[in-house]
Amino acid sequence: MLVIGPPTRLKEILYFNAVEFETEADGKFYVFFAIDAYSKSVINTGRFTELKPIDIMNQVFELMIHKDFKKHDYPFTLLMDVGEEIAEDLNLIVEAFNWRIR
Repeated sequence: MLVIGPPTRLKEILYFNAVEFETEADGKFYVFFAIDAYSKSVINTGRFTELKPIDIMNQVFELMIHKDFKKHDYPFTLLMDVGEEIAEDLNLIVEAFNWRIR
C-alpha cells in the first residue's frame, strides 16, 4: 500500500486521471485533468475518443508544459489511475522535469 502524507506546498502532489463521458452528439470520449492536492486547482489537458497509451503519454507531457503548471525547484509526485502498463515510459517523460509518477 502506498502511503503519502498531505502536501505542504503547491504542486507537490498531483492527481492525474481521465474521466469517461458520452453524449449523443459526440459519442464516448475521455477528458484528462490534473488536480493539485494542496490548492485543489484543476488543469484540463485534453480530450480523446480512446484511452490509448500514446494518448496518456501525450497528456502527461502536455501537463508538464501547460501554461498553468509552473515548474518548481522541488520534485512532485503525480498519482495516476491510468497508464499502469506504460509506467516506465511515463516516468521517462516526467524524470526529465525532476518528477516521478506513482
